[in-house]
Amino acid sequence: MQPNHPKTTKSPETQDQLISRINSEVADFFETEPVDPRVVVHGSKEDLDKAWIAANDYKEENAPDWLTAFATYKSVNILSQDIMPPWSNGENIIDGKTRYKMSMKHEFTHIYIRKINPDISSWLNEGVALVVAGQGYEKMNQKDITVELLNELHSNNTDKRLYRTGFNIVNQIKDDFGTQKIRELISIRDKDELYTELKKMFNWLE
Repeated sequence: MQPNHPKTTKSPETQDQLISRINSEVADFFETEPVDPRVVVHGSKEDLDKAWIAANDYKEENAPDWLTAFATYKSVNILSQDIMPPWSNGENIIDGKTRYKMSMKHEFTHIYIRKINPDISSWLNEGVALVVAGQGYEKMNQKDITVELLNELHSNNTDKRLYRTGFNIVNQIKDDFGTQKIRELISIRDKDELYTELKKMFNWLE
């Protein structure tokens, strides 16, 4: 007869442990040493919006309705997981607590990207962050992704098309060329050089 051993239960991950783990995972993707960003958790959308406007020195009275987190060069601002709304990527619904973790990883990724290339195209910035965080969007038809669209989204930080477009391109790069190619593209500072490289990779991009 086997002796009865008490079941061991794993303690829930603390906020500090979560931050440390996510930071290490993002650093591993970029093959660099972890940074030490500040994480500010907001208990209301109003407080998050105020922080976003202050950080960006915007004149708008309100941040985008869909904003749930954002990053500066040294900090991540995010809604509390207790009030983080669920999110649908077109295929699955992600609950608030899972979205909180994904969003934190997404924003950490932006901090690392900006250290490499502060002038990165907005769609590439968002696409990489989505892929690293394990988030996703509905698949786009290749004919709908054009250099004209990428130029339109190049420096626009509030157009929601950034996310779907960026995710589709970066995810395709990961599948066809691997994560090293993503890191190489992030480092390209000249927009025309970036698009020339993308056209070499994807003959459907016009």
